[in-house]
Amino acid sequence: MNMKKVILIVFVLIILGNIKTKAQGFDQGVITAGATVGQSYGTLVRVNGEYGVTSNIGLGIDLGYTTHEPRFTIYTLKGFLLTGSYHLSPQSKFDPYGKLGLGYFVWSNDSLPPLETATHKTGFGFNAEVGVRYFFTDNFALHLSAGYPYYFGFGFSYKFN
Repeated sequence: MNMKKVILIVFVLIILGNIKTKAQGFDQGVITAGATVGQSYGTLVRVNGEYGVTSNIGLGIDLGYTTHEPRFTIYTLKGFLLTGSYHLSPQSKFDPYGKLGLGYFVWSNDSLPPLETATHKTGFGFNAEVGVRYFFTDNFALHLSAGYPYYFGFGFSYKFN
């Protein structure tokens, strides 16, 4: 079974099992922090925090790092973003959301011997993401996300009351 089918099955099971559950998810005045691993240009590691401005809207910070090392070159992308998100099912165990961010990125490719060249660029950019959190307890959730430039991620979130 390929990864796309597994992800689809997980999403369907979560939706069917938790459509009417309440009181555990995203909410106004709540801070949520999380960590993600996944795939972007290479291996992705990301941490983020979010504050519930309203029961549907969150503002946050994302820090991302991805690296890929094909033959003779190391590609790296680092990002620091300010984000805004919209949560479709606030206060629910099942928390689908959309997120946009603006921030600062550092791109580099460093060639290894025998090439030994380097390119470094910095600048402002954006991210766009859709995802879902599933709260197993009042404070702990697992999440899946997909978007640009961080293509796919899986991780956990913790909600501070």
